Formats: sequence, C-alpha cells, structure tokens
Amino acid sequence: MEALQRPHFSAHEVEVVESYIGKTISNVVHYYWKNKMDSEGITLLYAVELFFDDNDFVVIHTGNTEEDARIRFSDTDMVSEKIAIENQFNGAITLVGVDVGKVEPWSIMRGKTIIRMEADLDKDTQRFFADYLIFSSKEGEVLLKIGEFGDGLEVHPFYRDEE
Repeated sequence: MEALQRPHFSAHEVEVVESYIGKTISNVVHYYWKNKMDSEGITLLYAVELFFDDNDFVVIHTGNTEEDARIRFSDTDMVSEKIAIENQFNGAITLVGVDVGKVEPWSIMRGKTIIRMEADLDKDTQRFFADYLIFSSKEGEVLLKIGEFGDGLEVHPFYRDEE
C-alpha cells in the first residue's frame, strides 16, 4: 500500500501565512457544505473566513480535493462562491455561513493578535507541510487541519504538552 503523501506549502503561501502574523482577528465565519438532498444532514466544514481589524480577510479552504487536499488561502467572495456552488449543483448543495467568532475555539483568538503560526517542516525538502496550521496568540491556540478523510477542514483548540 502506498504511503499517503503530505502536501507542502509553496514559497508564496509561506509568505501569505507570515503576512498574518501581527494581525488581530476581529471575527471568524465557518462555511459548511450542506447537501440538501441528504436526509441525515451530513455537513462538511468547507472554508474558514478570518476577518482582521485592519479590514483585511482571508478564506482558508482545502481547494479541489480531487487534485490534492491541502490548506489553501484565497480572497474569495463567499456570497459569490455560495451562488456558484448552488448553480453548479442545481440547488442540491449550498454553503451555510455560521459566525463562530464568539464560540470555542475561536473565542480565545477573537480580538487577539496572532503572534505565531506553525506548520511542520519537511526536513528532506526544507518545505512546510500544508496539512495543518496552528494559530497562536498570548491567550491560546487554535489548530486548523485537513479533515480526516481529506475532505474539508477541522478546527480544534490546541493545547501544548507541558514537559
């Protein structure tokens, strides 16, 4: 069985990540991919939109998972994205935006300055892996990673082991 290859950030994406250090998160919205035809109501975290106090924002998503699941960054207008998805799937699929800035785990980051963002370094290639990011402020940390099966994102509080 072939080993799963972990994706890497490009040099440009590393610069993008570094550009968010020092910014203050003003709010966070999760966008869930919702299949209206699915009676079980299964949803998937499609994208996370971070808003900053300087009126900048970023949409973090996994892109087209048929190509390669990895964390990506864009300035996508999520209202337009929702309309495009609904049109593409004849209304069977929609995106549902949920303001999560005041709930865990994002509540520990809202109104706080990002002091560090972390990803694993591939020692063989000297490139950073693009399968998770840790957002850190003085008050706490949030882990954003690719979903378990390569679809969508997962977001969790992050706690470091005390040694």
